Amino acid sequence: MLSSPALHRLLSRLEARHSGLPVRLMQEGRHYELRPLSALRRLENVAERLEASKIWSALGWGEFRPSLGLLSLREFAEVQEARNSSGGDGTITVHVNDIDPAVLLGTRFMEGQGLGNQLWAYAVVIALSQKTKLPFAISGEQFFKGHQLFDLDFGSFASHDELNSTLDADQVLIEKLERDSKTGLDVSGPDSRILGLEEPALVLGNLQSVSYLAGYETEVRSRIRLRHERMQLHQDLCAVHFRAGDFRGNRLFLRPEYFRTAMRFELEFNPKAQFILVSDQPKVARRLLGSEFQFVDPRELGLSPYPRERVAAHHKGKDTVRDFMLLYSAKASIIPNSSFSWWASFLSLPTKNRVWAPMFWAGHNETPPFWSTSDIRTPGFRYISPEGSWEIQQ
Repeated sequence: MLSSPALHRLLSRLEARHSGLPVRLMQEGRHYELRPLSALRRLENVAERLEASKIWSALGWGEFRPSLGLLSLREFAEVQEARNSSGGDGTITVHVNDIDPAVLLGTRFMEGQGLGNQLWAYAVVIALSQKTKLPFAISGEQFFKGHQLFDLDFGSFASHDELNSTLDADQVLIEKLERDSKTGLDVSGPDSRILGLEEPALVLGNLQSVSYLAGYETEVRSRIRLRHERMQLHQDLCAVHFRAGDFRGNRLFLRPEYFRTAMRFELEFNPKAQFILVSDQPKVARRLLGSEFQFVDPRELGLSPYPRERVAAHHKGKDTVRDFMLLYSAKASIIPNSSFSWWASFLSLPTKNRVWAPMFWAGHNETPPFWSTSDIRTPGFRYISPEGSWEIQQ
């Protein structure tokens, strides 16, 4: 069975090759024609151009509900190019198997949303879909900042309006947000409504809670597919992600001593460790980190030096591939309180030796410190306290 992105690409190729030819929807030997082929590319066009209610009835699906019924067509369809046995006219045949027309889970990507935050939303819907056995739909694909990095299955290709029209108002589930009264930092825990979700819903929010993924980590890792092969780096290389840019000057910016402490700990585990800097402002990072540690020249790894200072480039959807793949591929990594490097570390955790991260995450710098978000503690990460000790999260 083809995934939705694969189906979308195939339909595009078929349309280019057979523009204007009919498309045939087939179930159990019964044929229902769609014209033109481009009707399959947008769900609302399928609903408009099919003689929808007649076909719906003929297929035995009960009362026709176009926004519900056709959302999951792409998720459950197998498409193949076939010649019409009687006329040989190049008709395209769509085989539909076990379509469940009435249920789905969804979220949406928003303009201005960071890549790491988008991956959290995607992963939570994937985990919920596995748990509930409901098909899923991700809208806002045009705002996704990781197209160069990831080959994601967006499920049913639904617009935000389609998702909203599919669900009742009480099924639009916005995660409960709790903020620290003094700092404004997010201290939300997992929303019990999302943890216990069993029905169709549009799920929105920050969603940065490892409890949402618990038990489905392997499936989430398999669904967030990288377009690039793992870099072949030597075993002693440790990637240090120093996020400056948009973090400088605010309470999220980690003190340089955190990174120096983490590098000392890494050397205790591996005296041969070497460090490579991953940063949106590498010159600033080197100046702040001082001369205690030397960093590998990227050219020694066959990489070109960073061409310029890049303020939070990955947050803006630019220059993501090299940064992410270095963090993903290195056997050890030192990360800040950034969802970008959290995902690079989480996805590669089964093959990593060590991930060093700031204890309390976004609340690392506070007095007294507190976890922000409160459920971000990730099993397998080694957390460094503000006082300079560390512990591994079980």
